[in-house]
Amino acid sequence: KAIEITIFFLVRIFYFGVYTRLAYYYEWIQSIITILTAEIFSCNNISISCGCGYNNVLLTPSRIVGGEDAAEGSWSMAVSLRFAGTSHRCGGTLLSESFILTAAHCVATLSIGSGLSLTVAAGMTKRSDPRQIIREVDQIYVHPKYTTQTRDYRHDIAVLHVKNPFEYTSNTRFTKSCIRRIDPPSLTIHYPRNGSRLVVIGWGLLRSNGFYLPEMLQQIQVYTIDNDHPACAESIFDSQVQFCAGLIQGGKG
Repeated sequence: KAIEITIFFLVRIFYFGVYTRLAYYYEWIQSIITILTAEIFSCNNISISCGCGYNNVLLTPSRIVGGEDAAEGSWSMAVSLRFAGTSHRCGGTLLSESFILTAAHCVATLSIGSGLSLTVAAGMTKRSDPRQIIREVDQIYVHPKYTTQTRDYRHDIAVLHVKNPFEYTSNTRFTKSCIRRIDPPSLTIHYPRNGSRLVVIGWGLLRSNGFYLPEMLQQIQVYTIDNDHPACAESIFDSQVQFCAGLIQGGKG
């Protein structure tokens, strides 16, 4: 304590100004320098038919902007949509051996047979993994109510069909996502509940103004937020089909 007072006094002799109260930032500093233990989420992919990777999910309780590398094989349902063979366009998830779910804004302007090929790569965590399996898309189903109107993200959903199926039985690196049926009256009240912990995954840009795509699949933890919260209210057009998630403190969402 005496040393802290002496240093402060000497600095004040030579320069008067505004200084930072380090004690105010104690928790933030500790969150950076403290060694964090990853939380393990296991799933029995033998007894459960969907939603399980072939390896456990490992989540670090951090607030790193942009997320962290996902463990190999922990999100086996994740796929990469690519134009002209190798260029990553958007993420998606396996619904079955032949159907993929993605965002409508990724494919709404595409037309199969127009000369621009659209493929789906699956079975990898690293985008350049030589073990990945690639299939060609032969049908695009964009939700009929989707619109390209600015800032209107309602019905931003599409389903793709691949010419040749991803065969789960012969490749354990694949798995499909689970989609629950929820009765409409419960959608805005019970699913998902405010404060639920979610994980966003993908190979997208790590910064909104970034240029480089990550090689490894990224994962980031977020929490559902009340749609009426000021951070969400301006972006939510229809609470029946949309919900808000992120971190109020910033850095994600």
